[in-house]
Amino acid sequence: MAATLVAAAAALALVAMIALSTRGETWERYKTSSAAPLTFDYPGDWTVRTHQDLFAVASPHATEFERLFVAGPAADWSTVSEIVADEPDSAAGLYVQVSDTLDAGGTSEQMKAKMDALLPGQVDVGRPVPDQAGNRPATRFDGALRDPVTGTRLGFVSYVIDREPKTMLVMYFCAKATCDDATQARIRQSVHVS
Repeated sequence: MAATLVAAAAALALVAMIALSTRGETWERYKTSSAAPLTFDYPGDWTVRTHQDLFAVASPHATEFERLFVAGPAADWSTVSEIVADEPDSAAGLYVQVSDTLDAGGTSEQMKAKMDALLPGQVDVGRPVPDQAGNRPATRFDGALRDPVTGTRLGFVSYVIDREPKTMLVMYFCAKATCDDATQARIRQSVHVS
């Protein structure tokens, strides 16, 4: 009987903690742009940066990640490395880019070669998995971006979505070993390709 009461009290405490931790959480909606022709939800404490017509990034550190992604393979990771070391939970975000070189039907090797040319650092890519990103079929590729100088690593869950005239990459990144978390799931489910 005592064990049942303790278990019930623990369950109630857990429910209360979850309710209180998510109660103040607000989400915003990204409005489509030529760089990112889709809408998606993102946490209200994130900032969105659309870099001309090249890409969009949403993150608590959007300016720093914009600088990282615009520089491509030879990017300077020093600022991002500090964020990953000092505030790993906030080293997360969403990167969206359209490209005529991406292929949702590509192999891991093909995707690695294409991502190596587009993204910062060295890219590791897992096998392709058919999936869904919001309202569209997509191919999921999990992997990581890694700075060859400092060893700083950002894991990612990415979705390649076939669309005309260019294919779209929607990539959730984080400083954890795996980025398949509740934030990634909510963003993925909210994607609506224009």
